[in-house]
Amino acid sequence: MSTSRSVRSIHRTPVSIALIACALLFAVHSTSAWAQNQACSSCNEVVPCNQQIAQIIMNEDGGNPTHFVRACGGLSTDVPAAHATLMSFPANTHIDAICVGARSASAVTQPCEVFYANLDPLTGHPEIIQGVTQFGLNPNGSHHEIVQVNWTLTGDWWIGVRFPAGACTLAEMGTRPRLTGQAAVWVSGNAWREYPAVGAPGYGPNTPIIRAITSFNAISAPRVIVNTLGPQPLRTDEFGASFDISVSLSAEPCDDIIVQVNVNDPTEAVSNPNLLTFTPLNWSTPQIATVSGVDDPQIDGDIPYFVDVVSFSSGPASPCFGSQTTTIAAINADNDVFVALTCPPPELQWNLFPPMAPPQLVNHAMAYDSNRQRVVMFGGITPNGLSNETYEWDGSTWTLAHPGGAGAPSPRAESAMAYDAARGVCVLVGGSDASGPSDETWEWNGLTWQLRASGPGNSPGGPRVGHDMAYDASRGVCVVYGGLPPLLETWEWNGTTWSPVFTAHVVGAGDRRFSAMTYDAVNQRVLLFGGIDTVGHNNDVWTYNGVDWTVLATIGVAPTPRANATMIFDTSRGVAVVQSGDDYSGLITDDTWELDATTLVWTQTTGLPPPRTFHAAAFDEARCETVLYGGDSGGGISPQETATYPINLIAGGTRTFCVVGNATGIDWSWSLSGFAGGGWSIDQQNEPGLPAGSTADAIVAQWVASMNNAACCTVEAKVSPQSSQCFELNTSDTNGFDLCVGAAGAPPTCCVNAGVSCSFNPTITEVFLSGADCDGNGRDDAIDIAIDNSLDANGDGILDSCVTYILGDMNCDLQVDGRDIQGFVLAWTSPADYGATYPTCHIQAADYNGDGIVNMIDLAAFLQALTP
Repeated sequence: MSTSRSVRSIHRTPVSIALIACALLFAVHSTSAWAQNQACSSCNEVVPCNQQIAQIIMNEDGGNPTHFVRACGGLSTDVPAAHATLMSFPANTHIDAICVGARSASAVTQPCEVFYANLDPLTGHPEIIQGVTQFGLNPNGSHHEIVQVNWTLTGDWWIGVRFPAGACTLAEMGTRPRLTGQAAVWVSGNAWREYPAVGAPGYGPNTPIIRAITSFNAISAPRVIVNTLGPQPLRTDEFGASFDISVSLSAEPCDDIIVQVNVNDPTEAVSNPNLLTFTPLNWSTPQIATVSGVDDPQIDGDIPYFVDVVSFSSGPASPCFGSQTTTIAAINADNDVFVALTCPPPELQWNLFPPMAPPQLVNHAMAYDSNRQRVVMFGGITPNGLSNETYEWDGSTWTLAHPGGAGAPSPRAESAMAYDAARGVCVLVGGSDASGPSDETWEWNGLTWQLRASGPGNSPGGPRVGHDMAYDASRGVCVVYGGLPPLLETWEWNGTTWSPVFTAHVVGAGDRRFSAMTYDAVNQRVLLFGGIDTVGHNNDVWTYNGVDWTVLATIGVAPTPRANATMIFDTSRGVAVVQSGDDYSGLITDDTWELDATTLVWTQTTGLPPPRTFHAAAFDEARCETVLYGGDSGGGISPQETATYPINLIAGGTRTFCVVGNATGIDWSWSLSGFAGGGWSIDQQNEPGLPAGSTADAIVAQWVASMNNAACCTVEAKVSPQSSQCFELNTSDTNGFDLCVGAAGAPPTCCVNAGVSCSFNPTITEVFLSGADCDGNGRDDAIDIAIDNSLDANGDGILDSCVTYILGDMNCDLQVDGRDIQGFVLAWTSPADYGATYPTCHIQAADYNGDGIVNMIDLAAFLQALTP
């Protein structure tokens, strides 16, 4: 469109049109819910208050409306007409829409236009057309259109329309107002502002339809004013600190205005009230909403959140007011500090459970769901290939929680998983399936798996394996670092999107993979241990605080450099537990280490037979123990037992002890005392011995009677319901207790604890129930083995009668070949050496004829199995 002030050549087409009215509708900046070209009521009437905005009506009500206009220089033929009105606007008046009316539009060429134009101060003409919006007219007679615009004007502007679009230049619109008629402006309610007709005599019938309104004082539609009362940045805290939001209106509304005060994260803050109502009666009085912090038990740091102040009209079509949203940023300060879980005193040993539901697994993923108090395990490699099954551990039993299939992530290994405590889901990232490395992000809510993100830009740097992840509870994000291909960025998942964090430093040589990560709840930071980079295997510890990575200066002898270890934070004792892994030579370790989060001192505690790598672990907060499953022990062997660490003495609960052997006939002593100087004890230094040869059952009965006769410290003793050779002890002391035995006449010196059996009249052993009864005899398998250790010849904690093995598979690699010859020879010639060399294998695999003896008959069968 030309911006020149010269006359532009136009195509002259006869037009039968009379411009009757233009209505200008304006309001504060808003989001209008109605579309362009919605029909409006007659511009000669009050536009109904159902258009969401205040209105201005300019009426051509002079009594002699012009039906046929000869415009554009007084030409003798009908030409397209144009109409413009000069108006003066208060500062920053926002106009949402214009109502346009025409008596007849049957000959109007489409499209038409509305516009605003500035004023040439020398000529008084409209000068440059701006804000042009096109619209269409119904060609069937009298019609009115609401044309949506988006203008903000200050001062003097010409508001006009042209039929058809661009038909007349600005200069052709003329400079003088129409002689007759008046203008009226409708503001709100029933308030009208009228202005007298303006003009001067002498204007001919061909004068363009231009009227001036010389003064304009219309009040804008109501605008919501939001002010916050408090220092910036706005803060609440978990003690309940708050700030106020003051809400008011700039003008009287024509309908009630509803204001919602919405906090985007109700776990951090709430508004009271969260709903305000302004009416034509109370609109001038500010209303207050108070936003207060919400407490939670998590150490999650200072969490940002937003408050949206959303306003809208109560009318069905949002009359006289457009929706408006103001967003306020705030922070909720954490009031939680790390408090160690209250757990029984630990014995820094591992407890082994016999094989249960899950198959042998390598390169699987594990996390602890603190809301449901379950350890969740997913995927990995089984002897039959990749898995996508989900198992859950409740402290004693594994349950298949999801069978896999199409409703789960594809079967995969080398993925990473962490529990997002704020949203109550386990987050699984990456891994390798049948198609190769994956970039997917999945979430498990305890019932179903949901794919949350995948594809370019929706993953932590693309498809990834060999990485690790931890949930940073202080900031509510899952943190991923390392893996293959080499990744130099740190990535964070906030539950919706992945974002890279470009830190000033990277871990080690930068391309760290097969490391171990955990969250240090004491210091509210992520820890990373070991792994491989361009330098080789590492044993360093790095920490990430949400901004940068820093290497920690640990104290004392550290674990040897390794990869594929697990690092799990024990929140009951404030230590990070590192278990097993493999070194640069491929040697697989079985050692257990603890790093004190406060002193940064390394301590080696114990080993876990057998050695393993590519295993998975998680800390079970409900039971104060690290839970470990599976892994690769070398030679294709994958331990199937579940291991927990440490062994916690039962606080205020029950411990089980079994007696093995017959009475010796001599007197003996026993004592029971509060653990770690608990301030109480029972000492029986002269317990009469039963006649030599009396059974273990009789010893147990005597023990129970003696304990209960002492009637001290709420001690309760009873014969185990599973075996009369065993008894149960319980005290109310939450710190646990020590049970000791010895020779008569002196304080007992042998205390029965984890891994320690005492051989006084006869042998007493503590039994840790496995929850399994694989032979179906009604007794826990651990009791069976404690009473008769020949039932577990190789000492793996599994009843030999329940072991599934392959005849001739002497090295437990699930096949019979030449590598089994050495094992068979040892089983034949030296069963003890066989057990020491192959601790997780079963000598029964050499007994082909099942007679309990490995001899020449079995050798012949073994050699036949080796022959193709």
